[in-house]
Amino acid sequence: MTVSYTLKVAEARFGGFSGLLLRWRGSIYKLLYKEFLLFTALYALLSITYRLLLTQEQRHVYAQVARYCNRSADLIPLSFVLGFYVTLVVNRWWAQYTSIPLPDQLMCVISASVHGVDQRGRLLRRTLIRYANLASVLVLRSVSTRVLKRFPTMEHVVDAGVDRCPRGSSPAGEPGGGPGVRTQTWASWERGSDPQGASPGGQERCLRRTHFISSGFMSQEERKKFESLKSDFNKYWIPCVWFTNLAAQARRDGRIRDDIALCLLLEELNKYRAKCSMLFHYDWISIPLVYTQVVTIAVYSFFGLSLVGRQFVEPEAGPAKPREPLEPGQEAASTLGDLDMYVPLTTLLQFFFYAGWLKVAEQIINPFGEDDDDFETNKLIDRNLQVSLLSVDDMYQNLPPAEKDLYWDDDSAQPPYTVATAAEALRPSFLGSTFNLRVSDDPEQSMQVEASPGSVRPLPAAQTPLLGRLLAAGAPSPAISLRTFGRARGAPRTPHLLRFRAEESGDLEAADRIEEASVGSEEAAREP
Repeated sequence: MTVSYTLKVAEARFGGFSGLLLRWRGSIYKLLYKEFLLFTALYALLSITYRLLLTQEQRHVYAQVARYCNRSADLIPLSFVLGFYVTLVVNRWWAQYTSIPLPDQLMCVISASVHGVDQRGRLLRRTLIRYANLASVLVLRSVSTRVLKRFPTMEHVVDAGVDRCPRGSSPAGEPGGGPGVRTQTWASWERGSDPQGASPGGQERCLRRTHFISSGFMSQEERKKFESLKSDFNKYWIPCVWFTNLAAQARRDGRIRDDIALCLLLEELNKYRAKCSMLFHYDWISIPLVYTQVVTIAVYSFFGLSLVGRQFVEPEAGPAKPREPLEPGQEAASTLGDLDMYVPLTTLLQFFFYAGWLKVAEQIINPFGEDDDDFETNKLIDRNLQVSLLSVDDMYQNLPPAEKDLYWDDDSAQPPYTVATAAEALRPSFLGSTFNLRVSDDPEQSMQVEASPGSVRPLPAAQTPLLGRLLAAGAPSPAISLRTFGRARGAPRTPHLLRFRAEESGDLEAADRIEEASVGSEEAAREP
């Protein structure tokens, strides 16, 4: 069963995640405690051997080996390799969940498209949705160990139904009635066994009411058809083909009234079938084995080297440092060496993080197993069958009467708040990030101008002092292009500056002459 803690983290508070650390089911402690105890035992064994069983010379050799292993462990890019791998596995895990087929959209289309309140219309709707559920059961049976244990053979798929006689549905004095008969498999009815004491008469009455759904996901005739089709590949797609043929027959019979409704029905079926196919292919095509092997070897090698390299050994001998002369009355300071600890706290934390990271990937790389956080596929099957049959059968044209709503005459509907949520009603609605932006009150800043370059009037020099000084300087542009490169030096070829000055002074005729001269000079420059 999936471990859900969403309610515990609904509000961010002090130590919000701390309360989750004490859980056992679905926790990292449950996944990792065996490996953690093994690593601790091996580390303690090496530490006892070094401290109590080795001679001084052997300790010196062991210390050299330990320092070499410690340096070598730092060369393994464990964080990069493991982090990228876990990210890939988590993305694949969520993609597999979104590929689980759910009949919600399909059942709504069936209920709206396949018409008829008689027995034939009801039979068509229930058979169509049952075929869809059968396809999902067949594909989940191929990828999930839980579903396979529930339906180990096709006989279990055929006999998956239970009798629908509710407790006490028959009269008290009727044979087979009363609270004794509630759930008995269809196979037991066929064999004539009745451990609850129900008589054959009560069995027949129950069978007449439930002859259609008591056979489970597949009838005996459908099973014969299914097994008569020989194929070397998985045949989960066969119920989808039955669905399309039955939908086409319903269109010919007038149960589906137009081709648009039939097209919509088949489109929803194709989406449903695509999810079944994607789920099967996720089970078929795994993450490349070499990648999983590289990550596993990297983690095991790192902690194998850490077992030896993280031991607290004698410090490495080096050249003696010359001591400074002591002043009169000053005592020699004691030399502090490396700490000698029996419990490597940082190494154990590192093992907990990295090995726990690997165990997380190991748990969710196939979420269709029987781990604590694997998908509840059997519950999904039960939910899908119950909801879909309820939608296409009991709810078909079973509508509540249409009535005027409470806000029929109100211009703006405002649902009431409780005392606990009344403060939320006082908050202003969000209208956009720029709604409260303060705009300048200067009318010249809000003046509308045309986008044409020739009609834009220059702004006053006081508003753009830096640009005004640059334009007044009349200096040539420092930009160099193929057109300007190699020209003879002389008067600056900036007629736009001269025209700008003429317009600023109010002499429009001079500005026109300057523009004509600039156009003529450009045409002359283009001639060979």
